[in-house]
Amino acid sequence: MSTTTLPVVVVGAGPAGLSASVQARRDCLEHVIVSSEPAGGLVPAAWRIDNLAGFPGGVSGQALA
Repeated sequence: MSTTTLPVVVVGAGPAGLSASVQARRDCLEHVIVSSEPAGGLVPAAWRIDNLAGFPGGVSGQALA
């Protein structure tokens, strides 16, 4: 039996879309984000985001977006 891996499509680049993208990356899944808006919603305005998987020391909103 063979297994087929399909790419992940994340619709929307707001905070939830970015979280889904980070998780897909951590799971080594091919993925693409589709959005008509700039990435992150208000995330780029955040000085620092803590407690996000994959960023143990925190990350700036600009860097994440």
